[in-house]
Amino acid sequence: RPAPGVGPATASFVMTACWNLGYAMELSSANYAAQLFWANVQYIFIASAPAIMISFALIYVGRGSLLSRRMTLWLCVEPALTVLLAFASESIPLLRTGGQQLVVDGSVMVAWAYGPLFWVHTLYSYGLMAWATIILVPVILRSPHLYRLQAAVVVLGIMAPWVANAVYLFGLSPYPHLDLTPFSFFFYALAIGWALVRLLFLSVVPVARDSVVEGLQDAVLVIGTNGSIADANPAAEVLLARSARQLVGSQPADLPGPLAEVLRRDGPLPAQYEIRLGGTAEPGRVFEVRLAAVRDHRGVQRGRVAVLHDLTQRKRVEEERVRSQRLLAAGEMAAGIAHNLNNILVGILAPARRLQDGETEQLPRDAHTIVLAAERARDLVQRLNQGGPTDARIPLVAVDVVAVIHEAIEASRPKWEAGAAGAEISVETQLVPVPLARCDRTGLHDAILNLLFNAADAMPTGGTATVRTRMQEDVILLSVTDSGTGMDAETVSRVFEPFFTTKVNIGTGLGLTTVHRSVQRWGGDLRVDSRPGAGTTFSLLLPPWNGQLEPHVQEEALPPAEESSEKVRILIAEDEAIVAMVLADCARNMGHRVEVVDDGSLALTTLSGGDVDVAILDLGIPGAPGDEVARQARAQDPRLTTVLMSGWALEAEDVRLESFDFLLQKPFDDRQARQIINKAVAMSHQRHTDLPA
Repeated sequence: RPAPGVGPATASFVMTACWNLGYAMELSSANYAAQLFWANVQYIFIASAPAIMISFALIYVGRGSLLSRRMTLWLCVEPALTVLLAFASESIPLLRTGGQQLVVDGSVMVAWAYGPLFWVHTLYSYGLMAWATIILVPVILRSPHLYRLQAAVVVLGIMAPWVANAVYLFGLSPYPHLDLTPFSFFFYALAIGWALVRLLFLSVVPVARDSVVEGLQDAVLVIGTNGSIADANPAAEVLLARSARQLVGSQPADLPGPLAEVLRRDGPLPAQYEIRLGGTAEPGRVFEVRLAAVRDHRGVQRGRVAVLHDLTQRKRVEEERVRSQRLLAAGEMAAGIAHNLNNILVGILAPARRLQDGETEQLPRDAHTIVLAAERARDLVQRLNQGGPTDARIPLVAVDVVAVIHEAIEASRPKWEAGAAGAEISVETQLVPVPLARCDRTGLHDAILNLLFNAADAMPTGGTATVRTRMQEDVILLSVTDSGTGMDAETVSRVFEPFFTTKVNIGTGLGLTTVHRSVQRWGGDLRVDSRPGAGTTFSLLLPPWNGQLEPHVQEEALPPAEESSEKVRILIAEDEAIVAMVLADCARNMGHRVEVVDDGSLALTTLSGGDVDVAILDLGIPGAPGDEVARQARAQDPRLTTVLMSGWALEAEDVRLESFDFLLQKPFDDRQARQIINKAVAMSHQRHTDLPA
């Protein structure tokens, strides 16, 4: 059978059979010459038995690599010399000096006399046998039950002939002139036969644990009960750039920091950790460290083993996949933002163009449309700054649902009036008065807008979209129904999945997902009912207003600042010409003296004169950032009042706010700018009163 060790095992079976045959021929012969011949023939098999045994043991435990050609030749030298001396014993009496024929119970036997080399051969043979036993016994102690039983049976079977031989040589046998060694091969054959048939001997061979650990690509460290490193495999030597001699006996504290920290932990085992090893100048390599207990055959813990598996490549692949997903999501989000902004810009550009062309017939309506669209754009930007449309920081307020529906229908008019390929699409309303809803006004506007756009896309040949409101038990029901193509059950089940879309080369697949998440955050729900050819109905279930503000927005509204009669000098540092113009016009209309610069260094030069009362500084101005300008200017003139003007959403704990008295958040309108300027002027007047020059 093809299995490790089958060659030496087969040789041992042949050897035992031939040894027995030779001894049988010796016992059956009455002639001394014949007895001497068969005794010499037996030495061919007696002398080769130890070499065969050690070869089998090495292969059986997975150390067959030690049996090099040179090693095999050396193992053949002693048996060859022994056989030659046996056949030449009459002329060279070094192995055997002679023999005396005896008649025992009617049989003619020979009592052999041995020379000095016989005892050398005996010691050599017993030495090889001891070596093989030393190799096999650890396998018995360390191996699983099947391997342990295999090795134990094999060792006992091999030991039987050698015990019998020792009993014969040292005169301890009850039959002094009968060599019991060949007869003891019965036990050898019985043991090996049972191991072959019942224990899968040579079919399931226990490869030595040391061989497996040595060949592992993962680094392995064994920590003894005293806390020091007891063993390390070659992979650990390469990883830690230390030899096994340097590692064994050292303490985990001598290892790189992250690994040392893990190995010092006394938590329950097994345990698993992730660490990064490498210098500060490079990203390093990521390893998974698995700690397990090392127990003896009685189950007593004798130490711990740490296996370090390199995760660097897998981490790089995962990071690359995440980076790709982020880029894809960013692209999808950018497309969605562009879609919303394009709709908003329609509400700004069209009425603004009419005003520019002198068409004033619908001036109030056009002005209202521009302001409404600009506020929607501002809300969209603020929501993006706060982390997305479903961010929990967006306050929930009381919203007039019917009013928002009318605004959304008006905003979506260009979409559904144009239709697809000239198809006629109309929007009808069946609006029953409902209570105020508890939601986000801009979010509700966008949700209705998305549903109207989807309805228009679902009616490529024309049709009607109907918007309804009514109370359903204790919630507000807002539904949008189209008479379009409808969806099958599978599409309906996936309609709220991110990036899923039924449109071809149009849209991002994020619209309904965003609406669904927004409605759920408000405490409501979004449902869909659709069948192929029967149209689709989306139903928004909105919670009614409960009369209470969200805890994080329960703040007292600050009264508008009164117009100050004090006129001051104001410096505006802003590199965006339109923003600077709007703010400067506002301050000049209030009667203040205004100077505008577009560089941080110029702002510092102007402020160094000490005659500026209020500085309104953009955070990202070229030359020097606004916060650095404010810090240096206030160090020179503590009476200076500073206002930060920024389009970035800054957290309250941001250190860049420390040098400013007020924050003017972009985008702002004339009312907000006036309020901040009045507050800054009032503070400047107070400081000049308290801190005279």
